[in-house]
Amino acid sequence: MEANILTLDQILSSKVYVKENSQISFGSPRQYIEPFLEKLKDTGATYRVAVSDRVANREESGGLNEAYGRVVIEAKFPNIFCAHEHDSVIGMVYALDTQKPSMKIYSGQNAWACTNMSIFGARYVHAVELLQGTSSIYDKSLEFIDSMTLQVRQFSNIYERMNEKIYQGDEIDRITGYLLREGTRNKLLGTSPVLSAIRDLDDNKSRYAIKDNKTSQWNYYSALTQYVTDKVDIVDKATKSVLLSKLFVN
Repeated sequence: MEANILTLDQILSSKVYVKENSQISFGSPRQYIEPFLEKLKDTGATYRVAVSDRVANREESGGLNEAYGRVVIEAKFPNIFCAHEHDSVIGMVYALDTQKPSMKIYSGQNAWACTNMSIFGARYVHAVELLQGTSSIYDKSLEFIDSMTLQVRQFSNIYERMNEKIYQGDEIDRITGYLLREGTRNKLLGTSPVLSAIRDLDDNKSRYAIKDNKTSQWNYYSALTQYVTDKVDIVDKATKSVLLSKLFVN
């Protein structure tokens, strides 16, 4: 599902999403988003908003009444929390158009060059069903803020270690076979990220191209996360990012 970029003011002023043939009454975007903003108000973060599943009805005045079934708001933290040309982010995403409406919060790092997300550890993603209450989502944001320095240090260590690990010759084929096998076993992961990465690694014009018959573990991993950036729905990006990281880091 293709995502579109909005400003923070645009999403806060958008209308209540109404799900066709559903008895569920949702809150306004402001009701879901403002508690998240309140938790982060003194952090110096800036925000990016993406939406999908747009519903638009024309009002009698001629204006459009716009609502969105899927919304992600991502907070980018100041440069003091950057490492290796990656920003630290905390994101909140909700999906109202699914059978079980849900909300999720995550904490990770986004690359400057391509915005690929890295999340090393399932503890950095927390999800709830919307109808069961969302207070734990907002509480978790404070926990993520408190642990951000530790998470950045962890990310930096992993980044350096994965750049030092070099696959050469047959090793590239072996890791590819391993990744394809894992993708086949795990339906949530699938093989599409691996197949996409293989195409990029073999493309001389790609930023991830294999050079001199070798590539770093980080470069291979980044080719996988590029697929998540380009193809995965905003609701599933964080979860998919964790699955990919677990292929390399336990």
